[in-house]
Amino acid sequence: MEKVYKSVLFGTISPFKFIILYFMVFFLAGCGGVVPDNGTVLPAIRAGVPTVELHGCGGIDKGLKICTVGRETNLTSLNLSIQGYWEGRVSYVTSGCPVELDDSLLYSRHQKIRIPVSGLLERDCLVTVTLSPRYRGFENNGVIVWPIEGHIYLRRTSRLPTTQTNITARDVSFFVPATETRRIVMESSLCDISFDEDLEPQNNGIEIRLSDLTAIDERKLCIINGANVEDRSLLLWYVAIHDPNYSFLPKPALETKRRRLKVKGTSDVTAIILNDDYKYGSEGSFRFDRKKQNILRMVTAKGRSVLAIWNPRTESWSWK
Repeated sequence: MEKVYKSVLFGTISPFKFIILYFMVFFLAGCGGVVPDNGTVLPAIRAGVPTVELHGCGGIDKGLKICTVGRETNLTSLNLSIQGYWEGRVSYVTSGCPVELDDSLLYSRHQKIRIPVSGLLERDCLVTVTLSPRYRGFENNGVIVWPIEGHIYLRRTSRLPTTQTNITARDVSFFVPATETRRIVMESSLCDISFDEDLEPQNNGIEIRLSDLTAIDERKLCIINGANVEDRSLLLWYVAIHDPNYSFLPKPALETKRRRLKVKGTSDVTAIILNDDYKYGSEGSFRFDRKKQNILRMVTAKGRSVLAIWNPRTESWSWK
């Protein structure tokens, strides 16, 4: 008679199934104990929080990027790309941008993916990037991996000075320096904003809250173009309004010893990446050269992430 084993979780199982189960548990433990996000946590893409890592056009941004483009500038010179995680698929949606679109593009392990923009920019436009990572070994352990989004706003350069802000927030205040009454004009077709008022300054400036311009009771992306009329300056406010129930991923605990960096995140972190070194799970130890730029990333299966850049000159992290 075949011997059987009893398990609290799985009931009665045969020796063969017991061995398979044992090695499955051992494998997951060896991968750092991968734990999916808490079931009550909203995926970033569903909450309206863009988290794709965007490169080019002057630096690295998370989720939102503004590129100011000269009238004679070929868009390929912007060197726009996104950071891929593991392997997967990337797709683009655009409103009038000169993008060489395919339905989707497969990418291989951990590579940066060029955003296929080219030619001259005839008018301001938006590119939305969707990255669908596929983490090796996750298909069979019940972890659902959500896609993530990023938005790049390409705007033609202007002869007038422009104050621009890009931020992911529920509500935010915008500050316009002024010592006298100023006429402020704001327009946004995406968020149904048409604002034209003379405003009095307080404390050497004019404060305008996003919630005074548009409803913030739902997730949406706002590109708000405006002007400070008397000062002949332009305003650009680029805001991703997110779901109020979204929970941002906390910053990790960092410990530096000699040439090693130890990183510890919350239990739902899927992976930690320093430059091109990937560690599954919520903790990792990495070789760390403080004399060069380092990029630290933490990601979860629901697309929640932390991005930090090490500046060797100031010896400090910049968090995004």
